[in-house]
Parts: sequence; structure tokens; C-alpha cells
Amino acid sequence: MIVQAVGPSRMGDLLGGDPSELIFDLNNEFAGSMMTDVMHLLIVTSFFAGCLALHNACSRYLLTMGRARVFPAGLARVSPTTGTPSVAGITQGALVFAAIAGFALTPADPYTQVVVWTNTPTIIGVLVLQVLTSVAVLRFFSQDSRGEGLWQRLIAPSLAAVALIVALGYLLMNMSDLTGLTTAQNFLLAVPLLLAFAFGVVRGMRVREHSVEELSA
Repeated sequence: MIVQAVGPSRMGDLLGGDPSELIFDLNNEFAGSMMTDVMHLLIVTSFFAGCLALHNACSRYLLTMGRARVFPAGLARVSPTTGTPSVAGITQGALVFAAIAGFALTPADPYTQVVVWTNTPTIIGVLVLQVLTSVAVLRFFSQDSRGEGLWQRLIAPSLAAVALIVALGYLLMNMSDLTGLTTAQNFLLAVPLLLAFAFGVVRGMRVREHSVEELSA
């Protein structure tokens, strides 16, 4: 859409400027400054809504893992008046604040560096989880078809697993183009994912071997 609007000859100059203002500059050129002000307002409100949704989702995950004793049981506490995951919400907010404050003390650019460096490991983690989910579907239905057809229990999850593995491999091979970092630096970005995965496996094995009551003792 951007190429169609400005033409290939202008793309180099536009991309060489401030990428955070690219869309706004084009909107100002074609729709006027008033619509650009409206666009700014919508960006801010939608960003707030997105952050709030992520905060609530993460708080619920922490609550659930606290109840399952994967994480400390204190995260399972809820507000006596509203029933919301108050402890998990405060914990999630504190972690986000610490991360943002830490980046604020560095010269890293919020748009071209912080967002990319924090989102890239997340994308990798989501793709890995989706691959594991597809494999889990295959394993589940290999033991009992549950009356499902061949497409649901074999073909669809197999195709999904292959497609996701290809997408994951392509992302890993071109990760430097996305982050602007070296291979060693990209590996450091992925280290927290590896540590979290190892912790999850060890903790999950312990949870499977003990009841919630035993873990709470």
C-alpha cells in the first residue's frame, strides 16, 4: 500500500528517515493534518488498549500457574472485593516497570531497538509453542482418535507443524536483519527463552509427580 502511494522511486528516501513517523507523514500528505491528529489519538488509545489486554492476559497466566504451583502460590491470591488476580497483576506491573525503567537508563531507541529486541524473542517463543501444540495434537490422537477424521487428527496438525517449523527456521536465519544485531547478540536475546523452557520442564515434571497439596506443604 505504501509503495503504491508514493512509488518505488521515493521508498529509499522515506525509509531513510524516521521510521516511527513514516505512516504519519504519508497520512499528512494524502489526508491532511487533521486526520493525522485523529490518527495519533487512535494510535495512543489502541496502544493503551493493547497493553491493558496483554497485562490482563499475563496476570491470568500468573494466577493459573500460581494455582498449579508452577510459580509461587502467592500469585494465586485474588482481591477479596473484586475477585481479580491482584497479586499477579501487581507482579506483572512491577516486572514491566522494571524492564521499561532499565531500558530508559540506556541510549536504546524505543521504536527501532527496544520494541524489536523485546518482541523478537516473544515471536520465537510463540512459534515454538505452536509447533509443540501441533505435535501434542498428533500424539494425543495417536492414542485415541476420539471419533475424529483423518484431517483433524493427522493431516491438519502435521501441515501446521511443518509450516510453523519452516516459518521458525526462516525467522532464525534472518534474525539479524530484523534486530540489527550479530549472531552472538541474537543468541543472548534467546537465552531467557531457553532458561524459561528448562525451568518449565523441570518444574512441570515435579508438579506431575506431586499433588498440589504436597507442593503447598
